[in-house]
Amino acid sequence: MLALGDLAADLDVRSVAGAAGLGRVVRWAHSSELEDPTPWLSGGELLLTTGGPLGGRDSQREYLRRLDEQREVARLDALRAQDVERAALGG
Repeated sequence: MLALGDLAADLDVRSVAGAAGLGRVVRWAHSSELEDPTPWLSGGELLLTTGGPLGGRDSQREYLRRLDEQREVARLDALRAQDVERAALGG
């Protein structure tokens, strides 16, 4: 298994929010465009998404909250970095 921080370093990507979770272990990767994929996730997943079903900041914040409660490792998506950062920080 691979820690998220090691994977990010290997891929030369940076975290825009949630740096405290870089030690989480990636045990599986899934793609999803569901508004709420958590019923099908068990934790430790790297979730790949375009962020298409997410609307404004409030829905992005709620989506991130649900994923965090599910103990997802990370989410990689096509949302603008500043929007993800604002949603994660409650802004």
